[in-house]
Amino acid sequence: MSKKDLKAVWEFGGLALAVLLLAGGVVWLAWRGMGALTLTTLKALVLILAVATPGTFWAGWRLGRYEARAVLHGVDEIGERVMSTAEKVASLRVGVHRARKNDGAVVVMPMALPPIVHRAALGGGKDDVVDL
Repeated sequence: MSKKDLKAVWEFGGLALAVLLLAGGVVWLAWRGMGALTLTTLKALVLILAVATPGTFWAGWRLGRYEARAVLHGVDEIGERVMSTAEKVASLRVGVHRARKNDGAVVVMPMALPPIVHRAALGGGKDDVVDL
């Protein structure tokens, strides 16, 4: 193992130990707190948890559906943008081909490069923000 790998193993072990100690402390405090409660209070807590659990599951399910729809809508929107750009490029190429075929003296001006190519042409690194 290299020094880097050994360091990563030690860091992971330290993190795991810290999480275990924290979880143990929380369990110990909960045990001590439950020991101090009366039977009536414990019954009330169990009733509250029993009533709140289905509501929590329902709220999580609804939020999950909402987020999934948002992600899928974003994927659809980007797909539509990509396809519209591809259609524009294809129609431009067909138009240029037809113009060259009909008249050999047609001069085609070079197109402006998209922002991504401009950044690459200027020597931008991989960490630059890319405009879509």
